[in-house]
Amino acid sequence: MKRLVGFILALALWGCGDSPSLTKPEKPQPPVGTNEAPRVVRFKLGKPGHPYPLQNGVTPATNAPTKFSSEVGDGNTSLRIKLADGEALWGFGQRFDSLNMRGRTMETWIADAWGGGNRSYICAPFFISSEGYGLFVNCSGKVKFDCGAAKSDELRIDIPEVGADVIVFKGTPREILAEYTKLVGRPQPVPDWVFEPWISRNSYLSAYEIDRVIDKMETNGLKASAVVLEAWAAGLQNFRFEEGRYPNPKEWIEKLHARGYHVVCWETPSIWTSARTYPVAKSAGWLVLNPDGSEYVTDWLENGRKIDFRKPEAREWWTKMHEALVEIGVDGFKTDGGERMPDPWFHNLHPFYYQRAALDAFATLNKTGMTFARSGTAPCAGNSTFWGGDQGCNWNDFPQVVRAGLSAALSGYPLWGHDIGGYAGTPTKNLYIRWLELGALSPIMQLHGTTPREPWYYDDETMQIAKYYFDLRWKLHDYILSAAKTAREEAIPVWRPLLYEFPDDRATWNIDDEFLLGNNLVVAPVLSEFDERKVYLPAGEWVDVWTKEHHTGPKTFAVRPKLAAIPVFARNGAEKFFTPLPDTEPVIASAGTTNERGVVPTQRIWRGQKFEKVFLRVRDGGEVTLDAPPGFEVLPSRKQRGERVAFYVMWPADRKVGTSPVTVTAASGPLALQLVKLPDWKLPVREDGYVDLGKQSEATATFDSPGVSKATLWLGSGDGMTVWLNDVQEFDKQVHRSPERDEDSVDVILKPGENTVRVKVTHGRAAIGPNGFYFRFGSGSR
Repeated sequence: MKRLVGFILALALWGCGDSPSLTKPEKPQPPVGTNEAPRVVRFKLGKPGHPYPLQNGVTPATNAPTKFSSEVGDGNTSLRIKLADGEALWGFGQRFDSLNMRGRTMETWIADAWGGGNRSYICAPFFISSEGYGLFVNCSGKVKFDCGAAKSDELRIDIPEVGADVIVFKGTPREILAEYTKLVGRPQPVPDWVFEPWISRNSYLSAYEIDRVIDKMETNGLKASAVVLEAWAAGLQNFRFEEGRYPNPKEWIEKLHARGYHVVCWETPSIWTSARTYPVAKSAGWLVLNPDGSEYVTDWLENGRKIDFRKPEAREWWTKMHEALVEIGVDGFKTDGGERMPDPWFHNLHPFYYQRAALDAFATLNKTGMTFARSGTAPCAGNSTFWGGDQGCNWNDFPQVVRAGLSAALSGYPLWGHDIGGYAGTPTKNLYIRWLELGALSPIMQLHGTTPREPWYYDDETMQIAKYYFDLRWKLHDYILSAAKTAREEAIPVWRPLLYEFPDDRATWNIDDEFLLGNNLVVAPVLSEFDERKVYLPAGEWVDVWTKEHHTGPKTFAVRPKLAAIPVFARNGAEKFFTPLPDTEPVIASAGTTNERGVVPTQRIWRGQKFEKVFLRVRDGGEVTLDAPPGFEVLPSRKQRGERVAFYVMWPADRKVGTSPVTVTAASGPLALQLVKLPDWKLPVREDGYVDLGKQSEATATFDSPGVSKATLWLGSGDGMTVWLNDVQEFDKQVHRSPERDEDSVDVILKPGENTVRVKVTHGRAAIGPNGFYFRFGSGSR
């Protein structure tokens, strides 16, 4: 039987519900003895027993007018608050479903959300109201919020214990967030490199592969400062590098530091039974157990056993295990996971202690480090940096990233990033570029995904655009660094919803697809495959950083930016960071069927059909000439005119294998293509020429050569590769790596008549990469 009791709050004293001016400066909290209503008030009902660890205390009030009511039942307490017409509610952690949660429900129960819906990786029982107040429920359990979904004019808060500890704030969103973060904490200091570009992948397979990527970054003028290692450890979680893939980690990290790169190592709060750490944790009683005494087994990462961070000794041990890595130069830890904890009162607290245990390793050694975390709740705001979890590489998930970042910013998580391109799958070219533009203007800029996210996997246009935004990020370095410092010291987010700066402007209350970056840049990213979008500019004078057009807000208008341009509007001279965009549109481009990245490849694998169709788009029209090697037939002719043309190229009947260059020339420039005929491996071959070995370790093929001839083998493999031509070993390279087309080459001599080639791919004991290879015959150039 529930009983209705009055729940005393000072909201009525503050005039909430009377549409107060949210931009009017508030006076400091008054001294004891004055009659002015305080900015922060704490109320307790009953005896709540599961609080969060707070940084500062607030003295509970003793009496105040009743503003809303509560129901106390068997094991729970429900609070009810009257909602004003049009009242908006923001915060609640990191929300993928909506920035304004009015009319929705949520619960503070962190989950592996996979980027959408009503669940979230980061949940906080805290919100800010457009009526001039904020509210924090100090309960670490699953607190449920019905923000007017069941009853449109009522906010209902269900707390899973008899009693409630509620802290209420008065003021503007800026003032409320500042006071809230004084309680739960603000991010610890982090190194400056955190705000410079990162490279990451799920996963780089070895030191060799990371060096290869960094070399190519430098070759293409793409400057980054951090690399995330996901496949680095000898088991989960051994806290040591796998020696086969990282033979001398200390020396290697020193070389990375000399090149300007910092190392972030991935981890989870679970260990495998095969890990050297497992018997230690088991014997010490540091594993989470089920009620029957058996070990709790997670449903993620192959049945890991979870460390019990409820125990101080377990936390101290976890910290100690990190110290050896910090001592050899590891600069940060990607503290993944953290959502799976069966204790209902510790489930939400678990990521706080997990992250803090890693951070303490740096503090112990008097170093400034960082964690990059996926999950969190209220006190995690006082830890380090976060990212938005896992999204799919699609246009539906892309807008959720902005919404998540803005709601996280209003919940005390200002140092935040996301996976450029999305995590799962492969983004198409246009999606990748739009996501890269957003990433360059995010608090943390990180390339990451299940497939490579480096721009050279697309085309020259993508490379030019990527180069521009990497350079822009460095131009904005001090600007973003200053915003991050302000976020740590004053709780002013780096990404700011427009409502944060313009709370009296009701038009900003539901805008979840644009934001302020720092003080002076409004960013309105293109979040759909259609280039046009609407932009709202609040009051003030704004300059389009690309067109230099001036706008006076408030105003709404449509823009249709080029693929290379993310809509940005500056004030106070901030347009100075944006130089003119390069002319990235290609003069001649291949048209027709695209690959999974949305790009028409310039290397065509000849599949044995009679003709290879070469469709072209020519920007300026005019005459187009296709030059093919002798023996190739080109129809209808080698010269054509128009903005869209098609050539049909026939391979010579006597040419069994090889690579033949094709050059297309127009008045304004050339385009180089390659037509490739592969040996018949009797195995699946992808469109890019990758031969999938499946469960085999080697493959053999025969082909004819008309006479003695010189050739070059262009090769690439997943891990080690050995090649024999006519029973003579011509190539051998034993490394841990992902397969890259044309990474290696060797000159050979073909004999007249039948030739035999055999390829063997070798995986070491630490093999985790694909089982296949690239192979083609060609001349001495790529």
